[in-house]
Amino acid sequence: MEKLSDLYSNVISNNMNTIMKVLTSVSIVMTVPTIIGGLWGMNTANLPFANHPFAFWYLILISFGLSFLIIYL
Repeated sequence: MEKLSDLYSNVISNNMNTIMKVLTSVSIVMTVPTIIGGLWGMNTANLPFANHPFAFWYLILISFGLSFLIIYL
């Protein structure tokens, strides 16, 4: 009976480790657009694409591109 309890404990621990790995990966991927948006939103002079009408969409594309690169790696 003790071996069965150890087996259940190991299965639950393994499932929890798998879930924690996935959640950690998701949080790392989601940090990249947050950092880019935070840096771009600071009140600084001479930002790249500051006067371009599609600057927002360029930042979105860069954020998605870097996020997909991190997922790929």
